[in-house]
Amino acid sequence: MKRILYLDVDVTYCNPTRTLLRRLVSQVSDEVCFFGPGYVSSDTLALGLPAFIANHGPFDIVFATEHIAFSEDYIGPDVGEVFRRNYAFRFPLVDLKRCREILGDFQKLPVLKVVSLLESDYYNFRVEHIDRLKVTADFLVGWDENFVRQKSQVVNLSSEAFAPRVNDNWVEFVCSHRERMIPLVHFVSDDEFDYTALAHRPADWCVPGTAYDARRRARTALVKAGAIFSRGKSFPFAAILTRFGLRPFSRPWFISHYQSSFREEIRGARFAFTCGSRLGFPIRKFFEIPALGSVLICAPCNGFDALGFRDGENAFVCEPEALPALGRRLTADLDAVQNVANAGRDLVGKCHTLAARAAQLKMALELALAGRWYGAEWRNGEMIPLPENVSVRKNNGNRA
Repeated sequence: MKRILYLDVDVTYCNPTRTLLRRLVSQVSDEVCFFGPGYVSSDTLALGLPAFIANHGPFDIVFATEHIAFSEDYIGPDVGEVFRRNYAFRFPLVDLKRCREILGDFQKLPVLKVVSLLESDYYNFRVEHIDRLKVTADFLVGWDENFVRQKSQVVNLSSEAFAPRVNDNWVEFVCSHRERMIPLVHFVSDDEFDYTALAHRPADWCVPGTAYDARRRARTALVKAGAIFSRGKSFPFAAILTRFGLRPFSRPWFISHYQSSFREEIRGARFAFTCGSRLGFPIRKFFEIPALGSVLICAPCNGFDALGFRDGENAFVCEPEALPALGRRLTADLDAVQNVANAGRDLVGKCHTLAARAAQLKMALELALAGRWYGAEWRNGEMIPLPENVSVRKNNGNRA
């Protein structure tokens, strides 16, 4: 693989994808350089991207994250507080002002330019965001039409608290620009697997994460049925710490605790229910739950079958109100259900790890460099490149 320049802001977030993405790109090529606030000294950052490329290049691919692609939004007095509240970092906040310069230089580079959107809210893009992406990158890494759908196709969207903010800007873009998409979804690392048998787990259920409509209904049904929940290590409480102005998610120790607690909650449960909201997001929990050895029980996400999931084989599809009855049936024969848990873990281990995503990204970038990437579709957990049936802008072969 050719040489890659990775442009980003060095921050840590509670969702592990933020940190793992850097490792993902590092596995695509043996020669990856990092540039942006936190990755280099403030003095090197001030010299600018062209000077860095002159000293460390040339590069064949430049890979940027949302923090660079949307850095024009980093204006106003609230930006620093947003970063302090949501991320852990060590660079001086003034370095963030350099991101807009990096974006401008990135857009001018005569190389293959890729922007990752794996941390994005795809239903909250403004039109100006889409227009910016069109002129910023040759290819975009994120959810394409395999994994998103229009608002009009969503049943009871109004039951979600975020419903008023939902728009179709991204859906309309990807449906007409499939050839520019590298449709990767979330993934897990090798240290996120657990092999404890269901019979030795102390609790029946967990319903981790944000209170989407289906999750609320699931918790209500399970509590009413007297289910035993796995709770994880829930102290300290993020909401309480935030109320006192302590910014817990700006502290690496708390992020580590938060991630550990989340995984411990799943490890302690035989069955874990999740959903991707009414919009059907293919969120990380669809991969975390089976990897940690719990039985994935869910309202299926968009692309559920394409990602390799099979109802009754490596997961179960179930309405929230039917969870107590399903739980009783599964508990009656845990040895048989163990086979489903094992199959789910095997699927994730084969198709949805960091190593698997690195191989998929490497394939896509090599084809893109050769001018032969036309988008992809997913089948049985594998990303399959599409044949040449759409036009694609050819890379000019120049290097930065």
